[in-house]
Amino acid sequence: MTIFIRVLDEDPKDAAIAEALENIIGHKQDHRVFQVVLESFRLVPGAPFAYWVSDSVRRLYAKLPPLETSGRAVKQGLATAYDFRFLRLAWEVPIENAAGDEQKEDKHWWLFAKGGAYSPFYADVHLVVNWGHGGAEIKNNLNDRGKIRSNVWMLKDTERLYFFRPGLTWPLRTTSGLSVRVMPRGCIFGHKGPAVYIQKDDSKALLGLLAVMNSASFMGLLSLQLAAADAAARSYEVGLIQKTPVPEINLADRRLLEQAAFKGWALRRRADTAVETSRVFTLPALLQCAGATLVIRAQEWNELIVSWDRELLEIQTYIDACCFNQYGMSDEDRVSILQHETGRYDEPIVDDQDDGEVGATIDLTKLIPSFISWVLGVSLGRFDIRFALDKGILTVNQDPFGTLPICQPGMLVGADGLMATPDNIVSEEWLRKRAGGSMNYEDGKWVIPEGDDSLPTARCTLSTDSAYPIRISWPGILVDDENHPEDIIRRVREVIDVIWGKQSESIEQEACAILGIKSLRDYFRSPSVFFQEHLKRYSKSRRKAPIYWQLSTTSGSYTLWIYYHQLTDQTLYLCITDYVNPKLDDIRKDIERLQTEIAKGGTASQRNDLEKLIDFEHELKDLRDELLRVAKLPYEPNLNDGVMITSAPLWKIFRQTSWRKELEECWGKLEAGEYDWAHIAYSIWPERVTEKCKIDKSIAIAHDLEHIYEEKTDELKKRRRASKNKGDAS
Repeated sequence: MTIFIRVLDEDPKDAAIAEALENIIGHKQDHRVFQVVLESFRLVPGAPFAYWVSDSVRRLYAKLPPLETSGRAVKQGLATAYDFRFLRLAWEVPIENAAGDEQKEDKHWWLFAKGGAYSPFYADVHLVVNWGHGGAEIKNNLNDRGKIRSNVWMLKDTERLYFFRPGLTWPLRTTSGLSVRVMPRGCIFGHKGPAVYIQKDDSKALLGLLAVMNSASFMGLLSLQLAAADAAARSYEVGLIQKTPVPEINLADRRLLEQAAFKGWALRRRADTAVETSRVFTLPALLQCAGATLVIRAQEWNELIVSWDRELLEIQTYIDACCFNQYGMSDEDRVSILQHETGRYDEPIVDDQDDGEVGATIDLTKLIPSFISWVLGVSLGRFDIRFALDKGILTVNQDPFGTLPICQPGMLVGADGLMATPDNIVSEEWLRKRAGGSMNYEDGKWVIPEGDDSLPTARCTLSTDSAYPIRISWPGILVDDENHPEDIIRRVREVIDVIWGKQSESIEQEACAILGIKSLRDYFRSPSVFFQEHLKRYSKSRRKAPIYWQLSTTSGSYTLWIYYHQLTDQTLYLCITDYVNPKLDDIRKDIERLQTEIAKGGTASQRNDLEKLIDFEHELKDLRDELLRVAKLPYEPNLNDGVMITSAPLWKIFRQTSWRKELEECWGKLEAGEYDWAHIAYSIWPERVTEKCKIDKSIAIAHDLEHIYEEKTDELKKRRRASKNKGDAS
């Protein structure tokens, strides 16, 4: 018998050890003291010093089947070895090039589960991976020694068959406890987000396993194998998960656990519907609640968050109690696991630079910027204002493992379920039919089942875009200029007016007072306010991808707002012809008028105004010249490149300091040829990129120039030798 003293959580430790030793000598009970037969450690895989539980717990590893058995499989996923090139945030890529169904082999971008923040039961899948043509670019991306950089060569064909199947996933390494969550159909999983699958993709069985894996008992058994005192050192590797025992649960309890896991998923997902970057976003929190003022709505939202957290705690408590019973653990073992499983009940710690919005109690200073961001999105045609007017037409998905639609439920869409266009905006009848569950989601689109004639094609879309409640800036350009019809403040107020009517002015004043700003114009004009918040909101997993771009003169006296998803090779020219040049004409007229008046004996105030106008004219000319210079590169944006590379040529006219600096660095790498896989590199330096395609197959595939790739002589010899050997063997 060996004595162990556990004082990991005590300080000072020397005093705690001395006290424990005195209790041992005096034959007194002490929860920090454990007496163990060393041979019993061999019951646990790897024989760690798992001294803080009883022999009966250690025997569970021999008594019960491991997780990877009985039709269950635990798999490690894809590591691209070059995430900046092969991963994107979901909102960065062209929607028409994103896959929602595993049968669409021609699609470029696929959902990618790659760990993330602590979030049991549910977590948003916000990344996509370049898996076009079966991952051809990744498979042919070689290192300096001619070896495939990704781990894709290590994945057996049978393992790749698990791609796109529904399952469970978790962050591989975390400072919090294990948090297993649903992975819906249509995902590729990463090596930092391993996955568990069940034979025949049984969704009920997956929910039951989800409950077990999120239980304190499962976590305790997993931790015995880790034998790591420091929570920061925890890495929930595939091998550990595979060996952790799982109880045989009777049918009645299994059904109750399935229901509990579903409720946990639904509650966490419900909170995520207010997160603008989430795949399930519908409306900002302030519009999901009722009330005459923003303060009242915020109070209601916070009450909802608290109630959901309370329900989640009740669900977790039930799951823990049920699983303790199923494992047959004694009261003493339960106490030991709950006391010594540090991290399991800690405050969730956000990993992987996620924003941690889900489940957090949010104050008004965070809720209002989310609302304003949505309003801007509405004016640019990203989100549908009708959901704020009638929540009955919102779609609510109740299938945890169903394929996620390509477009968020709150987006403005056409009859194909993809981004709306001026001649293709769905009618409210179409939205009601989708919300009622009488549409099918097929091949990444919403479709009315064959034989259903209740909604004729003619009534699927609005007759004209003027039938929509507000004007939409379809070119994706707004301007900070109160005299312009596309003035950003004017457009934002149009949206607020439709929602609040006569109360709109008081709502705007309330928002400004809470944010501590004089006006909405000040809020949008300063790069350290709206754009900085937008940059943070649209940054996750070490990627930054703002979709509303603030392009300004040096002093910020004139700003153009560009919507990323409406970018074309004509956007910069439109900025010049429809915005900057007309503004220059107005300024020149004002300058001429003042010069005439001053020549007749003007005032000091007029001379001061003239000086300011001349400076403003110079700034506008500089902005125009920079826009024209970039447009003539030529600037041919391709959203497959992602936000950073697409915006890098414009780095000089972004004013937010940190973003501008990152773009400048990115542009330098583009010029140096480090990102020749990017489409924009080919449009600007076609000769250089073409030459690289001849020697780099991965880059050749990226530019659809595989036909010019020239295989190296030694590679040809190897292929011929392998072919010859195969022929001799036959």
